[in-house]
Amino acid sequence: PQQGRELMVHARWCVAVALLFRGGDASNVVDLTASNFNGLVNASDTLWLLKFYAPWCGHCKRLAPVLEDVAAEVSSKDVKIGKVDCTVHSKLCKEWGVKGYPTVYLAHGSTSWLYDGARTKEGLKQIIKRLQEPPISLLGSIPTAAQLLPAAGDVVVLFGRDTSDSALSGSMRGAARKRQHVQRFYSADDDNALAWLSLVVNNNSADVALPFVAKVEVDQAPDVLHGEALKALDEQRLEDWVKARRFPIFSTVEQGNFPALRSDPRMLVLAVVDSKEASQAALTATLQRIAQSVELQEDFLFGMLDGPQWETYLDEVLHTELTELPRLVILTGSADARGFLLGDVNAEADELSMLAFLRKAAAGELHVELQSFWGMPDRWWHFAKRKLPQLSVFDPLPTYSFAAPLVLVAIGLVLTILFWPMPTINKPHHE
Repeated sequence: PQQGRELMVHARWCVAVALLFRGGDASNVVDLTASNFNGLVNASDTLWLLKFYAPWCGHCKRLAPVLEDVAAEVSSKDVKIGKVDCTVHSKLCKEWGVKGYPTVYLAHGSTSWLYDGARTKEGLKQIIKRLQEPPISLLGSIPTAAQLLPAAGDVVVLFGRDTSDSALSGSMRGAARKRQHVQRFYSADDDNALAWLSLVVNNNSADVALPFVAKVEVDQAPDVLHGEALKALDEQRLEDWVKARRFPIFSTVEQGNFPALRSDPRMLVLAVVDSKEASQAALTATLQRIAQSVELQEDFLFGMLDGPQWETYLDEVLHTELTELPRLVILTGSADARGFLLGDVNAEADELSMLAFLRKAAAGELHVELQSFWGMPDRWWHFAKRKLPQLSVFDPLPTYSFAAPLVLVAIGLVLTILFWPMPTINKPHHE
């Protein structure tokens, strides 16, 4: 028994020592500072995945072991994982436009990409692999729809290359490299390119001249820019054209694509419905027709949001209950000033009314409810109406009419306190 106890104690010590040395292993995630960042990142030919973080940030802490796992598998002379503590190197983080934590970038020399995808081991490994590939994939000589057409809800860009125009080909490669993290690009040469395009224009590409660039998605006619109009674009304007066509004309909004859709500067118009209720499908179908308008695409992205899957978001952010669906909702603003516009509850699929609502929103004629502190009055009003539905009769009144009497009362109380005459205190008389 004594020998057994000694062996057990010895085993525990061995385990403790092993764990101690394991915990002391050097991290594969490089600590980047203001002094070493330029030499390691900017001036190198290495692809870097960068995390800008704050030590107190909970999301940053949860991302840390994921980065360690990724770094352990992919770190090499060609790929590195790094982190920057923004509480120490605030100037460097400001230069990179960091406004929240964690912010994830990828960088290769002078080119950088903001990553807004899944912060999982698989997601990060996938984006690293993607950026190690050529920005444009060359298609073969035998056109097949399976090779070109993207999955439903995705978009690809097809570049029909005129082999005699090397300058445009260079601009296209540059634009594709800058957009490679979120878009896929294919190219084909000369007449073969027109054969590929004919797959998605009902075998009729006679009106398209080389060179051309086309946005391709399932069940939609391609958006094509070609000939002299394309040749007139420099790399930056070509990138802008491609960037504006990142998303399908109409998206099914899910957790995976929602952050990217919200990052677009355009407003996001949603048919919020219960997808299991056939009676609500008409609102989605009407919005899909409206989404075909090229004019409206300049101001809006369009999509469908399945209410029951987003019940918490509807309740806490949009102040909408499932019983109020279907409903048209417009999400507005950037990450710093996000807001929304609410259409009628239990909305009818009236195309003219929907168009009027969208045009007023585009013209800035509607009241936007902010998600920030400044949207507090609107949140109070929604809360009050839930408790006392009869208050809805005041909705047609000008915005914040309900708050005006309260503000006047508050101002009156402040003025009363400030200017109320102080009582005179008589000091006791001592003889």
